[in-house]
Parts: sequence; C-alpha cells; structure tokens
Amino acid sequence: MATVSDGQAALDAVATLAPDAVVLDISMPHLSGLEVAKRLAVMAHPPRIVFLTVHEGSEFLGAAREAGASGYVFKRNAGTDLIRVLQETLGGHTIFPRTERRTHISSGSESGTAVAGRP
Repeated sequence: MATVSDGQAALDAVATLAPDAVVLDISMPHLSGLEVAKRLAVMAHPPRIVFLTVHEGSEFLGAAREAGASGYVFKRNAGTDLIRVLQETLGGHTIFPRTERRTHISSGSESGTAVAGRP
C-alpha cells in the first residue's frame, strides 16, 4: 500500500507495486485523477480504480466512467461506503452513486449507491 501526493507519483507507485485497486481523487496536482485513471486503464493488467472525491456533479461521474473507473465514492460518505465499494469492485462490480433525484417521499432509507455488473 502507498499514499502519494500527486498524479505522477500515483502512476509511479502503481508501476512499482502492481496493486489490485487504486483509490484516486479527481483533483490531484501534476496529473488529475481522471488522467491517471485513463493511463492506468490501458495497462496490460490494470488495477480496479475507485474515485474518492468531493466532486458530486454528474459530469464528474460520467468522466470517471469514461476514464475507466470501477467505483466512485463521495468523501462525505467515505466512512460508510469506501471499504464496501472497494470490496465490490474487486469482486468485479462497477459501483457509482445514483445521480437521479426521487420525487416521492419514502418512509424507508434508500442507499445512495447503485451497483451494476462489470462492463
């Protein structure tokens, strides 16, 4: 396991350590997390990529999917979602938060994360 401070260091760490999964932020110095994800996605044996970020807009979720991410967790939900999302993505699933808003009121709690099969 490694903690790095910028996108280039993330690429270097992956090349050295060959992890099964990588947690990235979208906003990283030198190379954005999105650019790092794109570069990792074309590796012979790419790690599963999960974004942990404050960016909650649908444009960021779409860009993360296009970059090859397997998961996406809002930082405000890290304590409850990050480990579960990592486990699910390592199991071959793709997990992104729901972005649609419900127009009805539900008496039960609803999960903020959608699960889909691996692309």
